[in-house]
Amino acid sequence: GVSGKEAGEFFAETSRGLDLNATKTKALFGSVNELSNQLGISAGKLAEAGTRSAGVIKAAHLSGEVGAALNATLISAGLGVMGAHLPSAPFS
Repeated sequence: GVSGKEAGEFFAETSRGLDLNATKTKALFGSVNELSNQLGISAGKLAEAGTRSAGVIKAAHLSGEVGAALNATLISAGLGVMGAHLPSAPFS
């Protein structure tokens, strides 16, 4: 599972990276939890993937939920995380 501290960090980083308000961030957490339950991928791994790929998700104008689903698909297929092979850049 995800510790309270890890969840808080994910909440802060992801909401900032995707410019989400509290309601949208809460919906994203619900999606991450559901994907975790349905696909057997740890919520922590999905949360980390979301944080790492937030810039790509934002640049592609995708919702956090769609980004989470794409990351879950890539992880379950053994392909890693969306944008993992791109150079790191701060959120803009």
